[in-house]
Amino acid sequence: MAGAIASVDIVISATAAPHPIITREKLIPLMKQRRQRPLFLIDIAVPRDVERGCGELENVFLYDIDDLQQIAQQNRAARENEIAAARALLAERVETFWQWFVERAESARPLPGAVAFNR
Repeated sequence: MAGAIASVDIVISATAAPHPIITREKLIPLMKQRRQRPLFLIDIAVPRDVERGCGELENVFLYDIDDLQQIAQQNRAARENEIAAARALLAERVETFWQWFVERAESARPLPGAVAFNR
């Protein structure tokens, strides 16, 4: 595992281990080996596979299932706000069209040929 972490930029971990398998102590020498290249750790295991202290290391970005859930909720809230804005814009455009349509209908005169045809 150490060799793999030294050569990749993103690690996604999801084991059934009862304890963290990636610890701060194991990661410190690996980050030196990596020459401090950024490392993204995505821990979707319950219980956690990556020790929380790993995220405190320089150029290590740790995200766990709770972080991902929070990001998903923020994105959902942003989409809901955009839906409300789109509905308001649509209502405004429908009202503008309806006013235009009513004005046209009220001012419309039958075409001479249409009147003759209807008789």
